[in-house]
Amino acid sequence: FKSLNLRDNISLAKPNQIGENPAWALIRGYSWHQQENKTKAESEAMLDRLGLVGRGNEYADQISLGQSKRVAIARVVQAGAKILFLDEPLSGLDSQGMKEVLTLLEQLSASGNVTLVIVEHVFNIPHILNIATAVWTLGNGKLTKETPAVVQNQLRESNANDFQHLLDQFAGADGTVEELQLTNQARLSTIIPRGAENAAPVFEVRDLVVYRGKRLIIGEKREDGTAQGISFKLHKGQVSILHAPNGWGKSTLLEAISGLLPISQGQILIDGVPIERMSTCKRAALGLSLLRSRDNCFPTLTVKETLTLAGIDSVPAALNKFARKRTSELSGGERQRALVTAVLSSKNTLAGLLDEPFSALDPARVQELASLIRETLERSAILIAVPATAQEMAN
Repeated sequence: FKSLNLRDNISLAKPNQIGENPAWALIRGYSWHQQENKTKAESEAMLDRLGLVGRGNEYADQISLGQSKRVAIARVVQAGAKILFLDEPLSGLDSQGMKEVLTLLEQLSASGNVTLVIVEHVFNIPHILNIATAVWTLGNGKLTKETPAVVQNQLRESNANDFQHLLDQFAGADGTVEELQLTNQARLSTIIPRGAENAAPVFEVRDLVVYRGKRLIIGEKREDGTAQGISFKLHKGQVSILHAPNGWGKSTLLEAISGLLPISQGQILIDGVPIERMSTCKRAALGLSLLRSRDNCFPTLTVKETLTLAGIDSVPAALNKFARKRTSELSGGERQRALVTAVLSSKNTLAGLLDEPFSALDPARVQELASLIRETLERSAILIAVPATAQEMAN
């Protein structure tokens, strides 16, 4: 609940609270306060276990997607669930975030009081297998039950979770990779295919600093108290991968570049033109495109209407089978494919910003998306933001 702080998000789930009944709250005021204080203390302890120490007073709209998932799990646990269904609980989490969530899930499973049913993205399945007792694989409309050991062997043989294999496709046999260290363990890996070594920059960020309220998100504090921003360039024909820990501010960075959030200092240029004072629509008209990780579609529009809105005249063959469906009727993977196509297939795209574009896609769809990105590179540059765990998987 975005209008509540993290502590209250968890506390409200506690069943049988005296304060739920106005009459009991008046008659049993002392007991109500005692129970409320105890519930808040339990919620703070839950936040501590999930690596969110001291964050109880922050509101839910001020945290990252990965952090919000941890809070959501804590709220369901606080409610006393006996059967807990989790839809991609590890998506958007870095290695530490995964460790904290998996530790909580292991504790819940070991207690014998909760049954866990987990749906996960293929990249994260190896982590889930360590606590799974059975695996159901959905394919061609049928469920097949297998043991975790069998699935582990299948993944090892198929390279389905090999993120590096995907990145190698962008570079090609003769491509190179340049590394740029950013703030707070974030890193920008720029993949330079052969022939794109001397390409002109089409997009540039100079000394960019972004706050959310009083909290510094993008940049870092100097000893004198001033903020030092981040700087990087995107070149035509190249793909840059932003690897950053959960909560670093990947989404904040991309939204600030796109004009959805204000910046405190710095400059943003596209094709040499400063755009930091321009509206979002003017930035888009100059060729800047953004795929957000959430709240990224109009649910009442069909896929065809969404593509038309993006300036795409015809529906690609891969999307024909659900072109007339509303985006709210699509599966997570189908919606992601449609939205990535809308961003990358627009002829106007000069710099494409993709926030976790591989989320909810199976290996075949990931390859399909990789092909679309390669085609787009003929006329643009691409920045892809991924959790740091994607690179750790590759290692």
